[in-house]
Amino acid sequence: WEAGVKFPVAEQEEFIGMSLTKVAFIPLQPATEFKIFVYDPLTGLPVDSTEAIDGTALPFQQWYEVDLPNPVLIDGVDDLMFGYRVTGIDGSYPAGMDSGPAVQGFGDLIKGFGNDWSSAAYTYGFDYNWAIQGYATYAGGRTVSSMEPVEVAIPMGSSSSLSARSLEE
Repeated sequence: WEAGVKFPVAEQEEFIGMSLTKVAFIPLQPATEFKIFVYDPLTGLPVDSTEAIDGTALPFQQWYEVDLPNPVLIDGVDDLMFGYRVTGIDGSYPAGMDSGPAVQGFGDLIKGFGNDWSSAAYTYGFDYNWAIQGYATYAGGRTVSSMEPVEVAIPMGSSSSLSARSLEE
């Protein structure tokens, strides 16, 4: 399944001309793997990704930073959407979240379990935002609209259920 965040054009003003160069997330518990994606905000399709990250060897319950192979220019024209795909382990809660409330449709995007991208609060009743951050610096980059969707294999985990656990405060 996939967790994502979206930043609308209206919230990008102070970052226009910079590029998204890094994504950070909090792995709460072990998973088979995580894979960072930048998405086309209109279609929800991935347009760039990192290599798979071993989800059993990460530092849990703390921020983990991943450099993007192709920085994304923040142009103030398109919304910016990024996140990750996680292949879970039964009984594990791999995705870190904040204490809420959810910023529905922006901080709590989820895809999987038979559903396309939607608000986790609306679809599943999770009143949280994913612990996902983006880092912007003055570096070269391409706009999301200039990128083509990438084809990615989707490994199927051994569970089709969804549950959540927030970070300890």
